[in-house]
This record gives sequence, structure tokens and C-alpha cells, in this order.
Amino acid sequence: MKRFISALLIFGMILGLVPIIANAAGTNYTSAYQTVKATGIMVGDENGNMNLANNVTRAEFAKMMVAASIYKDTIGEGSNISPFRDVKYTHWAAEYIKTAANAGWFIGFTDGTFRPNNNITIEEAATASIRLLGYTASDLSGSFPYAQLAKFSALGLKDGINKERGQLMTREDCMYLFYNMLTAQTKSGQVYGMTLGYTLNASGEIDYSALVSKNMKGPYVTENASLSLPFGGSNIDVYRNGKAADMSEIMPYDVYYYNSGMRTVWAFSNKVTGTFTNALPSKTNPSSVTVAGTSYSLGTSSAAYKLSAMGEFAYGDTVTLLLGMDGSVADVVAPEKLNATEYGVVVATGTSTYTDNLGLTQTSKSATVICADGIERTYNVTSTYEVGDLLKAVYTNGKLTVSKTSDKGISGKVNDAGTKIGNYTLADDVQMVDVTASGTYTVVYPQRLKGASLTSAAFRYYELDENDKITKIIFDDVTGDAYSYGVVTNAVEVSAGFNISSSYQYIIGGKAGAYQSNNSVLGAQTGPARFAVKNGAVTQIKNLESVSTSSIDGTKAVGNGESYEIWGGVQVYIYDNKNYSQTNLATVLGNDDYTVRGYVDNFGPSLGKLVRVIIAEKK
Repeated sequence: MKRFISALLIFGMILGLVPIIANAAGTNYTSAYQTVKATGIMVGDENGNMNLANNVTRAEFAKMMVAASIYKDTIGEGSNISPFRDVKYTHWAAEYIKTAANAGWFIGFTDGTFRPNNNITIEEAATASIRLLGYTASDLSGSFPYAQLAKFSALGLKDGINKERGQLMTREDCMYLFYNMLTAQTKSGQVYGMTLGYTLNASGEIDYSALVSKNMKGPYVTENASLSLPFGGSNIDVYRNGKAADMSEIMPYDVYYYNSGMRTVWAFSNKVTGTFTNALPSKTNPSSVTVAGTSYSLGTSSAAYKLSAMGEFAYGDTVTLLLGMDGSVADVVAPEKLNATEYGVVVATGTSTYTDNLGLTQTSKSATVICADGIERTYNVTSTYEVGDLLKAVYTNGKLTVSKTSDKGISGKVNDAGTKIGNYTLADDVQMVDVTASGTYTVVYPQRLKGASLTSAAFRYYELDENDKITKIIFDDVTGDAYSYGVVTNAVEVSAGFNISSSYQYIIGGKAGAYQSNNSVLGAQTGPARFAVKNGAVTQIKNLESVSTSSIDGTKAVGNGESYEIWGGVQVYIYDNKNYSQTNLATVLGNDDYTVRGYVDNFGPSLGKLVRVIIAEKK
């Protein structure tokens, strides 16, 4: 989760491309539009335009029906047989019309014609649709077309379609029809879309994220920034690292995916460079590898081969992993192809051990750093470094050079939109991380910074692109979000001469824990506190400032003459009979049974001065 934008966030952005418009009948325009595109039931013209106002011919409707059926992948290049006397085998829709007729959805006219260029009426579309769902004349009551239209409406297929008998169907009408069809009941009682392999969400609609994934192709790699796509034209939606982008923004060695029906491309620039030290379950047939001290699953056969015993990379080699949207390895390249440079803050030190291709054990010093992209990288080093050091790792011609470097910062006020710091604009795909002196860290998003006044001391490092936009930032403990928050329930500290010891019991995130030392004290008392937690162990405890709130709601607390923002991850506890039990904010707000009190992290800059813990004491 630190490394990648959730796939669901990407799909949510895709949905945002089309305005959410409720049709008069209550059908969601966005859902219908995106679903029929994602399934390939309806596709646009050569430029991807859907032309929803256009009327639909009988031939076009036959093609849509096949695309919405189990036969969608069976249409070949055609045959020498003409399905109707006015549909020659050379007609562009001959195979679709033949499939629809053979399936019994269309029966043609009594004179042996199909009339492919006639615009289809709603009763013709209704008749074909209910036949596709398995219903026959025995399931209808009445005469044509009233019986067919009645069944059409009863099955929910007409939702969103404001047409009556004799009126022509537009592409927008067909969009609603096929969207409705996917969740309609077949004669056998099944949800039609599920018979095609689609899944439903909790609301009984087609699961859109699963649908996009099912029809997504990839991963592929752009070696020269050009993409190989089965569709062209100008109307292509592009996302890079979860942000709307232009095709020209895709760079060499990006990993990309596409969905033909949606005419959408997703590209990712996530890369990891480091020493290749292990492959599991074996170098002969690896499914995961360890690079820079972190394990990654192999997502393609190409990547697995390159890192196998038969491939081009051996243990001890420096490699660059190209990571896909799920964090697995899509491909592997030699780092000299990228000449990568990374900056990061040391969060751990130790030794690195691996077995080389000769079977010899190699051991060296190691430094684990957190970089602006939120990824930990472990480097084999020759010098000794400490937690908190800022390092620069340079890969040139396959050789790694690690060195300590100086902090680099700017100053300025962040605008209310969270898009600029002083005169510098944040890139759309800016990467930011906030690191504490103890080595804890958190990924930072632009909205978290809005309105803040930052000095150069708030930065460890920043990087600009060719347009002077900020692409990477490493902050020096400016948000306070890299800490954990909870309650110290018991504190015992002894400091008398050479006798120094301490014992603390606490609750963090609703889970109880304990800290004990025979040679140090942390200076903490019982009550709400901030905890520095590294590798599951508490290394620091500081009590929070109490705020006697005169008013408090879901986002703000007023007390001590100030207004405080409530942290999105605020910890809420009920204190009753000397016991703490975790709850949520909604339970205690406006509840006269409790006296509510907020506790603020007042140790750092204004960005960290939020209500982190709320205690509701039983009256």
C-alpha cells in the first residue's frame, strides 16, 4: 500500500471521466456508459467516439448482441455462406447476423431478407433481447408487439429508455438496454451477466473494478516510450501512476496496461534498483526475488526467466526491477539503461548476506533507506551510516556508489489547493514521504500540506523536473503522521542513583502492549500519548496536550481559545471505571453520557498540531 496507488482508486478516476447523470428512469448514466465500453458490447468509432445520439441499424444491433453473448469471441473471418439473400457473405456484419439468426434471436422477414440497413425499432430490439435471455413465445401473454414490450419492461430491460412502440432505438438506448441485460434474470433464473463470467457487487450491479481487470491486457513495457496498442485515434484515456495524463508523458521503461473496449491506458513508473541476493523457491524456477533487501513476486514469465539460473542476471548483480500496478515484477533490466539515482534517509543499518553463484557466502554492511516513493531500499555499503543520515545512491554503468549528502530544502507557503509550495508547483505525480529522527515514516499526499508555511528546515531533500515542478520530497518530521497514537494505561519509572528502570503499559489502535527497560526511562505518564514504533517495538513515548473542548464535531475541535483539526486516524476511547475501551467518534459525539476531551500533538510544526486522541469519560 505504500508503493502503489490502489487499483480501485484508478478505477474511480476512470468513472470520473464521465459525468454521473441519473436518467429519468433512475438508471445511472456513468455505470451504463462505462460498463458497455469495458465489456466491449459497444465500442466507439475509429477515434473512440460513442456517437450515442445516432440511430442503430439492425446489423449494428446484431453485432452488439453477439458482443453481449457467449459467442463474442467466436466470430471468425467469415465464410462463403450468405445468411440472408440481402446479406451477402462479403457484408461486414454477415458473421454477426448469421450468429444471431442461428441462435434464434433474429428470424428475418417473410420474404427471406434481413434488411440490415434498416434502423431497429424498440419492439424489434425487445423481441431479440428477450430471446437472448432464453424466453420464448410460451412465456408471453398477448400478441406482437405488446407481449414482447411488456416482457421487455417486466425484466427491467427498458429502464432508462424513453421510447414507445414504433420508435427507433439510438445508441444511447442500446447502451441502457445492454447494461440492464447484464443484471436481468434469464428464463432459467440466473443473472445473465454471471453466465458470461462477470461478478456482481453488493448492490447487485456488475462489479466494475473486476470487470475492468478482467478485460485489461498487460503488463507490457515501453522500451522507447512507444506503446503497442490494438486501437488508435485521439480519443484515448491515459493514466500514469494513477493520475490523468497524456500519451506523451509515458516514458521509456514504464509498465503499461490497456483495455480496448474502454480505450484506456494505465502506465506506471515504479522501479527498484539494488543488489539481487535471492530467488525463491529456487534460482532454477523462481516465483519471487529479493532485491535491495525486499522481496518481490515475479509477475511475468519474462521476468522469471531473466532472474533464473538460465537468465542473464546472477546473485550479486545490480538490477532494476520494473514493477506493475500490483507491485509484482513485470520485467528486469540492467540499471545502466536508466542510470538511476535515488535519495533516501537511513531508517535501519545492519549486514547483508547472500550466496553468490560460486556458492560462497558474501557479507557486507547494509543501509536501509526510505525514498520519496515510499519504498525501502537496502544497499550494500562500505562506510558506516546512522539512522537519520541522508544518502545518495547512484547507478552508473551497472556500478553502485552510495554516499552521504547534505540536506536540500526550499521555503514557502502551501496554497489552499495543495498544489504549490511558494513559487514551485507540485507535479501531478509528486512523491512525498515524511521521516522522523527515529526512522519511522509515512507517505504524504498534497492535500495534507494545504495552507502550511514551510521553511527549508522542514525538508531533507526535494527534486525538480525539467519544467521546474517538484517531483520528489523527503520531509523532516513535519506532519506527525509517522507516529502511532494511543493511551498509556500504567507508567512506573525509577531513577535513583544507578538504579534506573521503567515499565509502561499502553493501548495503541485498540491493542494492548508493554514496554520495559532496566537502564532507561522514557519520561511518560498515564494518559493519551504519541508513540514512536519501529519494527513493532516502542522506542519513544510522549504525552499529548489536553484540550478542554467547548465544541467538537467530526472535523474540528475548539478549546483553549483555538480551533484544532481532528486527525483522520484519530483514536477514540471511552474511559469508564479506570478502563479504556476503543470506540469511534460517532458514538461519543453529542452523547450527553460522556465528557469529551481532545488531546493534541503539540511537539512539532503546525502541520502536526492535530487532535490525535479523544477520550470520552463516563459521567
